[in-house]
Amino acid sequence: MENPGKFPFGEDVRVLTQKDSTPKEYFVIGSYASAVHASWFDMSGKMISRALAVANEPEILWTGNSFEAMSIINRVSCPPDAGRLSDPGKIMNGGVGRLFSVEILKPLNILRSDVWFTLLIPFTVANKGQRKSLNRYKRICGQFKLPESSILPSNIKSSLITEQRIKEILNELEESKAEVIITLGDLPLHHFIRLFDSSKVNLSAFVKYGAVNNIEINNKMYKLLPLYHPKSGENIGSYTEKWMHIHQEWKRFDASKIQI
Repeated sequence: MENPGKFPFGEDVRVLTQKDSTPKEYFVIGSYASAVHASWFDMSGKMISRALAVANEPEILWTGNSFEAMSIINRVSCPPDAGRLSDPGKIMNGGVGRLFSVEILKPLNILRSDVWFTLLIPFTVANKGQRKSLNRYKRICGQFKLPESSILPSNIKSSLITEQRIKEILNELEESKAEVIITLGDLPLHHFIRLFDSSKVNLSAFVKYGAVNNIEINNKMYKLLPLYHPKSGENIGSYTEKWMHIHQEWKRFDASKIQI
């Protein structure tokens, strides 16, 4: 997609891609990109928004380095009469990336440098909680002559996973030289893996959670490790809680035994 939208205060939403294109052992497929968030205060110091998406994350599954977050926030153009932007605290930035490191990489003894990261939707879309903050921005941006925001909502994500995007992921997979594919959550299974094995539609389709499977993609055999997608905060619903519990059992009893 050429124009995925604009963040509050005017930064373009851009496509995130793997930074290090040297060959990797593992190919991780996530769902969609998050964003760098800032707290927004008016001129009197009153908080307008605790966590407003204002910029692209610097990399896929970013872990939220506070110094890096503040340097990104400082580059966002906030006119003086619109108040100021501030670091909302580590919990509001990089949460999923940190969970991924703790819940997925560490139990498998995998280094981030050994992973090629990609996303079904390689740019920021707004979840339900983010849309509340964005709607608040839209209501008042006019009075400060701020640019309008146009981040796409996450509830249309299925329509954003196009045939062209699938081709791009296949090209990335080939370029990565990886032989192990790790999927995060149901979306990569439903929209990508299912195209090559119609039985693998979601996590529930597998006999054993966190077991290594074989899959043929474009005449090449890969090992497939389907895992839950780490989430934080209000993104955790009953479905995610179920898989979080199953994943904890996997970490405790099975992860160290996996040969990949």
